[in-house]
Amino acid sequence: MNTKIQTIQPENQWKFTGGSFASFAGNFGHTEANGCVYTLFKLDKFDEEFCSNIKLRENEKLFRFETPRAVFHKMKPLIKVNIVKGLAYFLVEGTELAEFEMRGVKLDFLNLTIN
Repeated sequence: MNTKIQTIQPENQWKFTGGSFASFAGNFGHTEANGCVYTLFKLDKFDEEFCSNIKLRENEKLFRFETPRAVFHKMKPLIKVNIVKGLAYFLVEGTELAEFEMRGVKLDFLNLTIN
């Protein structure tokens, strides 16, 4: 199954966020998530500095993400997304550094803001 990738125009961002997230970057879903939608957020200055040593391949980008469950626990973990291949790489658990899984999860859909 191919990932449906869509660009969110600034005037339509409210449809995805209700207009409440200044750092909103998009959202995605995958089959293994049982219908859960992951909300993506842009990195802030601290994150950019913390992640400056992470080597990204072409078309890969780092985000913070949130799920309904993560909101309850007030967590926004890092995630690496390959935009062209439609893959998401979650953090390896139990490491202090930002280290991502070697195998990505195939996304069903990916919506990203333009800026």
